[in-house]
Amino acid sequence: MHKLIGACGLLFLAWSLRADTTIVLYDSMDGETASQDGIAFGLPLADSFSTDEYSGPITQITLMLQGLSDVPGSISVDLYSAGHGENLGILITTLGTIDDSLLSFSTTPVVLDVTSSPVLQADTRYWIALTTQADNITAAWGYTFDTSGTGVENEYFQDGIGILSNDPNGPYQMEVQIDDPSVVTPEPGTELLAGSALVTLGLTRRRKGNR
Repeated sequence: MHKLIGACGLLFLAWSLRADTTIVLYDSMDGETASQDGIAFGLPLADSFSTDEYSGPITQITLMLQGLSDVPGSISVDLYSAGHGENLGILITTLGTIDDSLLSFSTTPVVLDVTSSPVLQADTRYWIALTTQADNITAAWGYTFDTSGTGVENEYFQDGIGILSNDPNGPYQMEVQIDDPSVVTPEPGTELLAGSALVTLGLTRRRKGNR
């Protein structure tokens, strides 16, 4: 009986130690920053990403930003849904804001404190769009010509000219992570632990049958 309880405990531990459910949908952060575009009032700078087979809420957005002024202001980070199209589509929500007066004067990664995120649907294209309410351009978004990162090559970006394909034009730099509970898989060590529990349980049952 004690061995059976121990085996069940191992199984429970194996389940509780399963891998997290974070999925990186888009990541152009590792590419070399070629230059930056200023974030202005009006037409937003934006970059698209697609969910493919995944669905879930956004858990983290990282943006390559640079401060250009000590003038106080803020950057609005908005989420748009494009369905399967190439345009921004409809505004869903504001994911959060960034105080641009706190940005470094060199281009550096900035993690957004995501304050609102609806569940993203699978097989859908979305856009992350940046705008400011300031009269002057006080911050800029870095871009790269490296499209080798996760989910980058076949997406689009919008600048002051219009909407262009990432390859070969150079997308803005960001990383988008979501939480998708459907992708739970055990860590390699956890699988071994679960197997040991099952073997222990099997031996316990055979010993009982031999009595």
